[in-house]
Amino acid sequence: MSAQTRANALQSLGHHARLHGSIDVESLARLRLALRDRTVLGGYKIRGYAANAASDVGMFVSRAALPRWLRRRFAGPRLPAGARVQAQVSPW
Repeated sequence: MSAQTRANALQSLGHHARLHGSIDVESLARLRLALRDRTVLGGYKIRGYAANAASDVGMFVSRAALPRWLRRRFAGPRLPAGARVQAQVSPW
């Protein structure tokens, strides 16, 4: 698979996490491998694209659904005990 295809797939993974709030086990395994990929694409390493995707996953997927390695490095904001996330409705 080409470096451009891997970068596009990683970007899509971040979008999927944002839109659906979930991620499957196989995608997590591939994301973990991509975080070690030093292939350069357009002046950026693939692992940089992977770090952006991991950050999105950590932000939008429930902490309980994330493996420890991802939760520790890329977890999004913590909510106070008992707090719930409310969906924001766009006025448009």
